[in-house]
Amino acid sequence: AVLDLNSIAVSSFSILANNWKTKVRHLYSWDYVSNFDDYLTPFPVMERVKKQLPFFNSLGIDGLFLNGSGYDYSSFEDVKTYVFAALMIDPSLEVPQLITNYLQRFYPNTGKLLSNYLIGLERSALKRNHPTDVYSSFREALRTYIDQEEFFHFYEKLIQLNKFTVGNERERIDKLLTALAYTKLQIQYASAGRILGDMKRMPQLETNSDNKEETLDRLSAYTTYADLKNYKEEDGAIHRYIQDWKAFEENSFKQNDFAQAQATGLISKQSCEDSYLLTDGLDGFASDFNQGWFLAGEDIVVDGIFHNESGRTKRFTLRCLVNANHRMLVPDHVEFFCNSRKVATYTADDFELQSGVAVLEREVELEKNVTVQLRIYKSKDIKKSVI
Repeated sequence: AVLDLNSIAVSSFSILANNWKTKVRHLYSWDYVSNFDDYLTPFPVMERVKKQLPFFNSLGIDGLFLNGSGYDYSSFEDVKTYVFAALMIDPSLEVPQLITNYLQRFYPNTGKLLSNYLIGLERSALKRNHPTDVYSSFREALRTYIDQEEFFHFYEKLIQLNKFTVGNERERIDKLLTALAYTKLQIQYASAGRILGDMKRMPQLETNSDNKEETLDRLSAYTTYADLKNYKEEDGAIHRYIQDWKAFEENSFKQNDFAQAQATGLISKQSCEDSYLLTDGLDGFASDFNQGWFLAGEDIVVDGIFHNESGRTKRFTLRCLVNANHRMLVPDHVEFFCNSRKVATYTADDFELQSGVAVLEREVELEKNVTVQLRIYKSKDIKKSVI
């Protein structure tokens, strides 16, 4: 995002830099230029760096350390390295021209397609001026800069053009396509959730199964590359992601009659963002709290309607991610209400731990088409626990 020079964070940084200038002869700053929750999805950061260079220069900062994905591969890392180096030599250079020059030279067959897509991403991100968070979920990328139709068109076109590449270009594009297979799977996952909505199985999802398998097979080729083992900084092994994806395909898309779910903070009374994740029919990945999980830092109330035309016993399932490093623990207890009447209470002991996921499954007697409310109380074992 373009810097707000009047913000508290920017003002504090300016004061810190000015204080250091009285202590040292040369001043250097450390900046972050990757999404550390997703190394493989294209991340528009080049225009942001260019826009911020005059600010760093005004503070008397002599140089920048740009922290990317370290020893792990990230998509378009060679392009970014070239552009960043050029900008630090001459900040007046234009990012689109730098991207075009580099790609035309090293990607003779695919350079035009690559540059058009990258420049489009950078311009879109700059125009929207959303914060460039270095830890953010794929859902946030879809909200702010990734257009799924544009990506699919770009990805399929790149596969076609790759048939005409040779030598280093073929090797680089093969590797890039392997990495971008992750992004394609992420879009398919997110799209499935939006299509399902109230957790109704949709036949459109079935027709894409072959395409998904092809994409999963392409991602599985990551083993070919020594530096393509992780898709994110922490617990980001691609092999675990593939395992979770296969388990997801086997277990998700279940029929669900719990509709119009909306979560609200029990104390704050604030509506919770992404409530649809509670009933979208897609199992979250045990290895990644950003993948399909609804998270809350307070006790929550979940209101909805249960379609139950026959008025019979229904199976109720609640899955909660358990990750002690991130304070995600089994809920202390859960209360189940039907038409404002409490019908059941379940404690942490009623949950079954299954490979990092706490699962509560119970049969509940329901009337016809009732309003349902769940009150989920977070663990009291530690302070600031997360559901």
